Amino acid sequence: MKMNLKNIFITSSILFVVFIIINASLDMKKREDSIENNKFETVGKVYKFNSNRSFNHYDYIYYYNNEKYSNYDDLDDFNREDCIGKFYKIHLSTENPQYSKIFLDQQVTDTSEIINSGFKLVKKKKSKYNSSTAEYSEFTVVEFE
Repeated sequence: MKMNLKNIFITSSILFVVFIIINASLDMKKREDSIENNKFETVGKVYKFNSNRSFNHYDYIYYYNNEKYSNYDDLDDFNREDCIGKFYKIHLSTENPQYSKIFLDQQVTDTSEIINSGFKLVKKKKSKYNSSTAEYSEFTVVEFE
């Protein structure tokens, strides 16, 4: 009896894992097809990078129809943290704008292209600590938001 329960548990566990893998593959294919069949090109900004042994996770934001979206891609062979704060080409699906793909090999530096994609230039006050005088100094920067 114990052997049968053990075999049933192992078999059901294997089937569950296979189901998860197939479902994830179908979802990935659905996203890729939606982007390819309803492609819109815009600009996105990388705001975060995480890495471990199995992935390099780039988080980015972009705009479509005046709405802000965030997404991520797991990509290899790019400049890791050096990508943070920079702008890159994005392909998204007009049918499902939350489906997108970033191209870290296509950096965008043209200010008008970045603004036309939905980002705005804003002035921000920042402060910096000077350790020799033990004081903070305030300054203004202009950034894309």
